[in-house]
Amino acid sequence: MSVTVESEALGAKNSEQTEPTFLTRLERGRNVIKDAVQNFPLLPGVYRMLGEDKEVLYIGKAKNLKNRVASYTNVNELSYRIRRMVSNVHSVVFSVVPSESAAIFLEADLIRTLKPMYNVALKDATPFVSISISKDHDFPRVARHRGVFNHEKEEYCGPFSSAKSVDEALLNIYKIFKLRGCSDSCFAKRTRPCLQYDMKRCSAPCVGKIDKQEYADAVKHSKDFLAGKVVCIRDCLKKEMLAASDDLAFEKAARCRDSIRNLERLSDIEKETTGGLQDVDVIVLLHGENTEHSIVQETAFPCVYTLIIRNNTYLGGDTFFLNNEANYLTPSENIEAFIQQFYLDRTPPRRILLNYLPENQDLLECALKERHGVNTRIEFPRRGNGRKWIQIALKNAAEQSRYESAKQTEFGENLKKIAEIFVLPQVPKRVEIYDNSHIQGKYAYGCFVVATHEGFDKKSYRKFAVNPRREGAVGQGGDDFAMMEEVIKRRVKDPEKNPLPDLMLIDGGAGQVTSVMKILREYNLEDIMVIGIAKGPDRNAGRERFFLPGWAPISLPQDDPTLFFLQRVRDEAHRFAISTHRDAKARSITKSQLSDIPGVGNTRKKLLLQKFGSVQRIQKASVEELCSVDGISRALAKVILDFWR
Repeated sequence: MSVTVESEALGAKNSEQTEPTFLTRLERGRNVIKDAVQNFPLLPGVYRMLGEDKEVLYIGKAKNLKNRVASYTNVNELSYRIRRMVSNVHSVVFSVVPSESAAIFLEADLIRTLKPMYNVALKDATPFVSISISKDHDFPRVARHRGVFNHEKEEYCGPFSSAKSVDEALLNIYKIFKLRGCSDSCFAKRTRPCLQYDMKRCSAPCVGKIDKQEYADAVKHSKDFLAGKVVCIRDCLKKEMLAASDDLAFEKAARCRDSIRNLERLSDIEKETTGGLQDVDVIVLLHGENTEHSIVQETAFPCVYTLIIRNNTYLGGDTFFLNNEANYLTPSENIEAFIQQFYLDRTPPRRILLNYLPENQDLLECALKERHGVNTRIEFPRRGNGRKWIQIALKNAAEQSRYESAKQTEFGENLKKIAEIFVLPQVPKRVEIYDNSHIQGKYAYGCFVVATHEGFDKKSYRKFAVNPRREGAVGQGGDDFAMMEEVIKRRVKDPEKNPLPDLMLIDGGAGQVTSVMKILREYNLEDIMVIGIAKGPDRNAGRERFFLPGWAPISLPQDDPTLFFLQRVRDEAHRFAISTHRDAKARSITKSQLSDIPGVGNTRKKLLLQKFGSVQRIQKASVEELCSVDGISRALAKVILDFWR
């Protein structure tokens, strides 16, 4: 593990409080860097350019920190983008690492965590999905997994590039090997087979329809299947079928026969082999400057498409859009930045095929080996099967880019039309759509979704639990007007954490708009435009009326595209509010009575439910039976039983 030594070097600030021109700010930033670099070591590491409020502007790596950062003082040799960054620099921070290759992933980690303004970053940096197989159960569960790995309790197969690929693989596992996908608590309380057994997608180990050894063999076959060892699995299943037939175990023989048929059917579908590619990631970049491939000449958005191949098996692909900073870098620089972030937490394969080679290819290969212990070769295939897969990835990337382009064009054009129709002072860049959901005041939530010219910004969605007992609450959960006032007040009181919108769309009529305007006036935010959207007579969609402060209600033609767009964003807010409300209701309904027992926390509650399967069985258990659960003493067992008496 590399150890970093961190130090901060601050440049002297200009005595002027404000700099009136860009050139003055640029000179001040240059002086800051010039003063700071005097304290920099001649060692490899990572540096951070910081702004006036210590916000991170840019993160870079260097073989020699002093020389690399000093190059920013030659402002005449810098691009306009970098000069603009230098003009905002107020201090510089550096971290020393043992080697230049170690700096690669430290830089990527900091970029992902701090999200600097002037660095290329992935817009969709969600972790890949894997398939988990539990280790702590006689009949292991096979399910989809995303997030942190727990290797002590689970074994992981993958990674897959998308949830769709995982779902397809899981469906094949359920059909062919009939492994369970239910939770341990559900497994424990089953008294008869579930619907999955009737659909021939589970062998019903919960009620003893299959023994432990046969189930373990199925788990082993499923692992081989995910590793692409289809021929080996088929041979093993044939041997098991014949052996079971000789032993007159015809039910087991029939299960093996069905598995073989499903496996052969799947093999026929996948006869489009990868052409000898074993463990390979195919990564292609679509870039605005790309003229090599006619397929991407009209690409509007820089993006990267990845294909995953493991053991001659294609596991799917996924698209990653890059932020706007990618437009200022060369394709080689973009692909290098992507690889740094992409393999930050993912183990690379033996080969990575690219349509652009990074400038620091050898350094990247060395860094991948140091971080993951894998000898990975980065290649640019010019012919053969590798080139064929590069073209396949490019076609997929082009389709995704065109789709993203059409989506952004749609949102941008509709926001312009909204500004024209409702006579807004400017085209809104950020629109927030609000809705409330409750049942007679219970499980009350106010929510908003965010729309920009790029589409729905789901990371900015927010929900507010409206609790009438909360200190400072405006009103009861069932009062829609009071709910809206409380939600808006909580939304606007801290604008630094969340940027304020240009336009608020409210699911409601004149009353809701009045409630919102009351809060906005209280916070001196009358410049935020507010529009209420209410369904027409008999709540008939398509006959919506729109309410603006000081305007009479207006309607749009039923075939107006802008009306369809407004209905769409309103329905998205409604969907988010309803799902939030239902989740809260479900959590309340499924809340275990065990949570109210003194001395029973989440861990003991989970162990009790795994042992007995339900609260009703725990109520009927004896003290000795309760004491057989880890962490339950005789005294606590008596407390649990006394709780229901």
